[in-house]
Amino acid sequence: MNIAIIGAMSIEVDTLRTAFSASDTGGEVYVSRRGDSTVTICRCGVGKVNAASLTQHLIDRFSPDCVINTGTAGALTDALPIGGIVVSRDAAYHDVRPVALLEDMYGDRFIRADGELVTLAESACRENSLPFLTGTIVSGDSFISTEEQREEIFREFPDSLCTEMEGAAIAHVCRKSNVPFVIIRAISDFASDEETFARFARKAADNAAIITEYIAGRLIGNTTEDNPIK
Repeated sequence: MNIAIIGAMSIEVDTLRTAFSASDTGGEVYVSRRGDSTVTICRCGVGKVNAASLTQHLIDRFSPDCVINTGTAGALTDALPIGGIVVSRDAAYHDVRPVALLEDMYGDRFIRADGELVTLAESACRENSLPFLTGTIVSGDSFISTEEQREEIFREFPDSLCTEMEGAAIAHVCRKSNVPFVIIRAISDFASDEETFARFARKAADNAAIITEYIAGRLIGNTTEDNPIK
């Protein structure tokens, strides 16, 4: 089993690198070999282009059986607290206008995550007593920091739970390459101010890493009990 884990920022992947004792192979790509399994942990950088290019590179180089995107997000719902988890049922771009172009370009504006990975993520949230919701995650090349931006996204995607800057691009590449994926995002702010993000980004990133570590551990048939994420 080969698993690729992608985060945009160092705080989103550093704890996972430690948990899996991953070795640096260059270019922000870290590899951990567990028997016949490989866990590849990568920092892609912020934004859709960085995320898409790194995802394709990982697919070409490592042929992963699945991809997990981990990290922080701004909430579009008040139903989750800071640190709560959003598991992707599907993903979409919120910055394509008009939104109907998504259907013309891809046949569907929503890119559906793998059902088995979603179920594993939900189990991880329950076992770790982290509040969670499963639903739509939207992505765009803007840090959403005002109520006006938040409301505009919510008008277009009323069922969306959170917004970030990479997930849909990773999902898009995975769909084109027929690689199962799931997006795990923990709430760092309410998509309304940058101060809240700066204050809670580390807590959110660590919560997302807990769920990501659980999924990867189950898939490779063991856990990172020697260096668990706390």
